[in-house]
Amino acid sequence: MNPQFTENRTPKDPFGDMYSPAQSGKKKGSFFAGIARFVLLIFIGMAAGGAGIATQGYFFFTNTLPSIEKLKKYTPPLITHFYGAKGEVIHEFAYQRRFLMPIDQIPRVLQESFVAAEDKNFWQHHGVDKEAILRAIKKNLAAGGLNEGASTITQQVAKTFLLTPERKFTRKIKEAILSTRIERSLTKDQILYLYLNQIYLGSSAYGVEAAAQTYFDKSVKDLTISECALLAGLPKAPSKTSPKLNIKKSLERRGYVLKRMLEDGYITEAQYEAANQEEPKISSKVNPYLKAAPDFVEHVRRYVEKKYGTDALYKDGLQVYTTVDLDLTKVAQESVESGLRELDKRQGYRGPIRTMNVKSMMDFLEEKTRSMDAPLRFGQVTEGVVTHIDSENVYVRMGSHVQGETKREYVGQIKIDPNP
Repeated sequence: MNPQFTENRTPKDPFGDMYSPAQSGKKKGSFFAGIARFVLLIFIGMAAGGAGIATQGYFFFTNTLPSIEKLKKYTPPLITHFYGAKGEVIHEFAYQRRFLMPIDQIPRVLQESFVAAEDKNFWQHHGVDKEAILRAIKKNLAAGGLNEGASTITQQVAKTFLLTPERKFTRKIKEAILSTRIERSLTKDQILYLYLNQIYLGSSAYGVEAAAQTYFDKSVKDLTISECALLAGLPKAPSKTSPKLNIKKSLERRGYVLKRMLEDGYITEAQYEAANQEEPKISSKVNPYLKAAPDFVEHVRRYVEKKYGTDALYKDGLQVYTTVDLDLTKVAQESVESGLRELDKRQGYRGPIRTMNVKSMMDFLEEKTRSMDAPLRFGQVTEGVVTHIDSENVYVRMGSHVQGETKREYVGQIKIDPNP
């Protein structure tokens, strides 16, 4: 039997010398060495304490964060449609006007437009873009204010779906932690699917499909590069850059997005030039269902809401088929309106509704202009202000319709009938 030998391999304490008593043979410099050790101990203690606080803070945030599982069960509010007897849509009801689109039905160029505009390194980062953060800090310091953010698309998804809109530093920390979790659990396509279907793009349009129909009267699959870039320019300020409200700002943002797409290699120089020069064809169509059998629609709406509930009506995307014939309904409505006008004329002139001074007249016309969401059409009944009467004519102002930078003012001249 071989003898067993045990060797003492106890490691030397790396900090042991700091606590050993001073030897009589030490040099005079030992006093200063002791001070240096003392300072080092303090530094180590502070570092350890800071690390402990940071660790506690991390666990505090992670333990109070919402679960990201809800992202895998994405069921946004959808539009309920009412259909007529011939299968045509006669009305829509929704809290948010949205058409859910699978990611494989959203053109790649539209996806790339949003990535170029909102998150250059989306395909590479893991939730937080350190390069974008440093770039934003540099630009904000140079500008002397908060001019540029650094939120990734993933962070925007975390903020929109999982957090409150509070503007606090702690929310940004939560946002960053959640973003890394989202990136570990979802693919890039799944993240883009959530983002492009949920985002608000102005004019009551939620998601890219609703925006394409609202602004261009077409589906996303039919959009041009220029139109994709215009939509991608909206998220920063949907109301201020809406092509229906401010076409100049909208085109500025489109130019910015196209330039980013060119720089990132998503489009060629020729495509950039063509898209930048393309004249946008913005749809002027307003809600086509406002006049489609309104009394009948309201009756059906009340029935559905009572039977299935308000949330089902406005969130569940119901498909409700009715028996109404819009052609017959239109004839009936026109007959009633014509009869009421003839009846009104037979009553004779009953005097002005009210008398206005100059200020109240201008206020009235401004309010009419703000509320006029479509041009006046022939035969439409509207209020007006009589501004002048001569021996032959009555002059009437009826407000203006504004679309982009185009303003159409309605001024009427009515011939006085000698035999009213």
